[in-house]
Amino acid sequence: MSLLRSAARGGVALGASQTFATALGWVRTLVLARLLVPEDFGLVGLCTVLLGFLGALSDMGLTAATIQRKELSDGHRDAAFWMSISMGAVLFVASVAAAPALAAFYGEPRVVSLVVVSALPLLIGPFASTHAALLRRDLRFGRVAAIEAGRNVAASAATLGLAAFGVGYWSLVFGPLASHVVSVVAYTLSSPFRPRFRATWTHARELFSFSAYVAGASAINYLSANMDYMIVGKRLGTAALGTYTFAYETMTFPLTRIASLFSQVMFPAFATIQDKLDEMRETYLKITRAVAIVSFPILAWVAVVAPELVALLYGPRWLPAVGPLRALSVAGALKAVGTLVGIIFKSRGKPAVELYWNIAWLVGLTVALIIGVNWGAFGVAVSISILCVPGTLFTEWLACRYIEMKLSRLLGVLVVPTVAVVVATAAGAIARLELATLLPAGVVGDVARLGGLTLIMLLVYVATLRVIYPPITAEVRAFLGFFKRDKKAPAKAPTEAETPAEEAAPKEAH
Repeated sequence: MSLLRSAARGGVALGASQTFATALGWVRTLVLARLLVPEDFGLVGLCTVLLGFLGALSDMGLTAATIQRKELSDGHRDAAFWMSISMGAVLFVASVAAAPALAAFYGEPRVVSLVVVSALPLLIGPFASTHAALLRRDLRFGRVAAIEAGRNVAASAATLGLAAFGVGYWSLVFGPLASHVVSVVAYTLSSPFRPRFRATWTHARELFSFSAYVAGASAINYLSANMDYMIVGKRLGTAALGTYTFAYETMTFPLTRIASLFSQVMFPAFATIQDKLDEMRETYLKITRAVAIVSFPILAWVAVVAPELVALLYGPRWLPAVGPLRALSVAGALKAVGTLVGIIFKSRGKPAVELYWNIAWLVGLTVALIIGVNWGAFGVAVSISILCVPGTLFTEWLACRYIEMKLSRLLGVLVVPTVAVVVATAAGAIARLELATLLPAGVVGDVARLGGLTLIMLLVYVATLRVIYPPITAEVRAFLGFFKRDKKAPAKAPTEAETPAEEAAPKEAH
């Protein structure tokens, strides 16, 4: 069975879980937009950078190291577990110690208590991180999908329930905490791994030589992803931060779900064939095209229908988010395909390259944001989209180097979805101008415009794909065919030549 077929089969369960999580996330955001005010989101957002940065460090890159390592002994498993527990405790203490300074930086005393409670997952999460990594290493995505779906339900139920009871911004804190509790219990029960004390310094050192770079890259990447929150919160205040956060999460939510799904499935799969460059190249091209074909039109659609979408789903008080939402569409499209380069760096054993690039990106992004914030949240969004163009091209070039492929070959698979989405976006923009004079203002007009623009963009996008690249239909069918189950051959009676030992029980999964 090919790598792509194996990964696709494993991704079916995760895809269903991600789809469920996406739908649940949209419903949760829709309800919270009615129950909470922008200041609530902004206040919690003030803690995001610190806790996200520490959260990225808490794993220490041990999940990636556990998955990527060719030979994994019981000592390595125990080392990963106890190192995660120790780091979680250290980071929790560090977050509590840093809370007063963060509150002083923003001039908001409520940040202290928010940081302390929001940091509890740093203590809880590590108890199941090794169990989850081992399930992924063994490609047991069915169990992972079920657990992730359960934790999403727990988070939504806790968040919405508390918000409905009027606890305000605290609902945004206790919801994620509930999901971590559910996750720890579920992963522990689902994995046969039970930690002991079999680790030696050699085991720890072998894991850390890889994981240190992954942890550093993750931490810097998270800091880069949230630097805009820090600058907007400091310069423009919590209300502007709440609006910008809403726009950013709405635009990036679909792409993070799509790209995250492929990354979760493909990294363990790529790790198994890290020395088979031909298979890795072909698979990477197919996955990149698939992500582009799905994510590009979604992001373009959100940009075109943003006013109606925001007004109908979230209410008129969120309309200031329309400008940043549209400006982030380019960044969203580039991040959708750019996210996949990480699986190349890690599976090829080059985490240091990813770390050094993330540091350079953080420096450039900070400069761009400081300039862009002078034009408000919209300026911040524009600066991110502009910087993403050269940034994505460079990281894709690096990734191509490590699988011995020319960048032009990768860009070639993106031409078709790019042209199709440009044509569909132009059609949507023209249709918007026409519908503005034909349809009345208000809810009825918004609904009609949203439906009309959605239908027009979908038809134009599909038609353009088929016109400029006729083989796309066959390729999509072939790609979807990887998700179908093989027909089972009729059972064959064993012959005397067949050795009974070959029918022994399968190896125990670790």
